[in-house]
Amino acid sequence: MRYFVGGFTWNGVSQLDRFLEDGVWENGYQEDKYSELFSQIKVGDSFALKSTFATGRKPDGKSVLRIKNIGFVTAVI
Repeated sequence: MRYFVGGFTWNGVSQLDRFLEDGVWENGYQEDKYSELFSQIKVGDSFALKSTFATGRKPDGKSVLRIKNIGFVTAVI
């Protein structure tokens, strides 16, 4: 099993509820950005939905990655 991570916000709009309700994640980029990476995803792999943000100001600020949900790939369309 391999592990992948992807975002769920497109143009500032969260797709999290749609992804969780439909059970489907899709790449939100119009161009082929990351298509080579995502083409490696296979049934049985683990996929995490993530968000990122910063706290505080430089130089003391911290970057944070938060996992919102983890699922397993059951089909690749």
